[in-house]
Amino acid sequence: AFVTDFTGTVTNTSGTLAVQGPSSFSNAAVDSFSNAAGATLKLEATSLGGNGANLTVANGFTNAGTIILTDNTGVSTSSLLTVTTGILTNTGTIQYADVNSTVQEIDASLDNQGTLDVDGTNTVRLTNTAGTFTNTGIVDIASGATFTVNGGTVAANTGGILTGDGTLDVSTAALTNSGIINPGTVGTAGSLAITGGVPLGASSILNIDIGGLTAGTGFDQLNISGALA
Repeated sequence: AFVTDFTGTVTNTSGTLAVQGPSSFSNAAVDSFSNAAGATLKLEATSLGGNGANLTVANGFTNAGTIILTDNTGVSTSSLLTVTTGILTNTGTIQYADVNSTVQEIDASLDNQGTLDVDGTNTVRLTNTAGTFTNTGIVDIASGATFTVNGGTVAANTGGILTGDGTLDVSTAALTNSGIINPGTVGTAGSLAITGGVPLGASSILNIDIGGLTAGTGFDQLNISGALA
């Protein structure tokens, strides 16, 4: 289905809902829209006039399936998911796809209990002004990708994992950290960068693989622009 505007209760139980152009779910209550396990919500910018894929959801909802921000254009476009009020709870997968979109953005308070997969190498961000981005799942940032959290609070809670070879930019957000940081992947050396300061809480864990003499390939490297406290 190609989404335009829906009201009432909408549950994507299976298959793919494709958003192309401006669309909205005017759901009257929390979780009166939901994306079930096995279902896909795809924000796919099209080549028709360079249109972006922009979906506004009125209230918070749960994603147990897959949300993909992507395009099929090869030109400058944007994909934007906005949750006006409430919390976007992710127990499945959210993917910023590795495509040519100029901007891939989620504007929401996000509770990530699943996987946040950041592959896009242009402007990839979570606009979190006056909100909270909570992670007890996995945030995986690919090499060459920068994931920017604009404003608000980032709570990397116990059990939550930050991993990959890209960059997390929290320079405009307030970060608390009780989670796990894995540069590269466990068992494989890599280099992860954080723009901003990183507090290390009492239960936080930094995993470093050491198997050679070269940073990023022989041993893990964590590059932090701010203070490590």
